[in-house]
Amino acid sequence: MALLRRIFMNEWMIVAAIIGNSITLFLMGFESMHSLRLMDTIDHFFTLFFLCEILVKVRTYGWKNYISNSGNKFDFIIVVISSPSLFEILIDIPDISYLLVFRLLRVFRILRFMRFIPNINSLMAGVKRGFRASIFVFAALFIYNITRCVN
Repeated sequence: MALLRRIFMNEWMIVAAIIGNSITLFLMGFESMHSLRLMDTIDHFFTLFFLCEILVKVRTYGWKNYISNSGNKFDFIIVVISSPSLFEILIDIPDISYLLVFRLLRVFRILRFMRFIPNINSLMAGVKRGFRASIFVFAALFIYNITRCVN
């Protein structure tokens, strides 16, 4: 368990995984790369990595303390939204690759490491307002994609 804590409690390791996952998702956006089974395997690895991160942090902090942190809440929601992709290993499911794009939102966690930027708090407040204003656009795109997949 100590090795797992050392891996998953290390913020720099998590940042490296977020960047690696972002690059993987970017590459999967290209038709020639998306068809490669290796890219799907790498993507599943990152999903499992982030699920393990949640489990280690819940075990370390306890559920109540873990979920009380807004950054952890954000991560938990993003990982839960993207975890259905793991089922495609076992069963044939419709294309849900658009849900994986939500995982790119984890990139914003890196911003908290940029404390040296002047007025970072006002920048983050602006990003937060932007997300709140965009929630209906995200919901509309989500509904549109769901209805498109069903038809």
